[in-house]
Amino acid sequence: MLWQYSGSVKEFQRSVYFQESNIGSNGLLGGQRCSCGLLSVSVICLSVLAYLLKRHRAMRQNKLIINKLLDCNYPIETAKYAVAVSAFETSNWTSRIYQRNHNLFGMKLPQLRKTTAIGENYKHAKYKSNEQSVFDFVYYLDHFNYPRYFNSLFHFVSYMKSKGYFEASLSDYYTGVQIMYRKYFKSTG
Repeated sequence: MLWQYSGSVKEFQRSVYFQESNIGSNGLLGGQRCSCGLLSVSVICLSVLAYLLKRHRAMRQNKLIINKLLDCNYPIETAKYAVAVSAFETSNWTSRIYQRNHNLFGMKLPQLRKTTAIGENYKHAKYKSNEQSVFDFVYYLDHFNYPRYFNSLFHFVSYMKSKGYFEASLSDYYTGVQIMYRKYFKSTG
């Protein structure tokens, strides 16, 4: 029975998938009568669980970035802007470059400045940990003499553009980062 399942989340997802894919047009599950209500509740519970896991990962990354930047004497607003950039660059910490490289900011491997990167993978810097990625972002900010304080999210993103941080148009990049800022900090930035 699904309510008493004690395996891992992936095993549970796999079992629900196979149960769903085993349902025929006659409503039978493996030759027995299927209670589609229970299956629907299971799918809803699984969706809620997936949402909660994504939200937990996002909050963990937000806390890590904010704490590391505060430790390096950046104000809270600048740290929030960095979170929004990180969320945008990594598609809410789901991108392959983030997951395989611990790269929270979509950084390329630097050639001329100090770095915490341990190599390159998928044409982006690879880090030993998420913390090392944040420290490298701080090295980047320091190397390019970013001010500690910015008047707005737009000012922060504009400054990033002036330093060559991203290739997209300022308008497109700002819109993406602004969406993430609003998502996590409920403000217009």
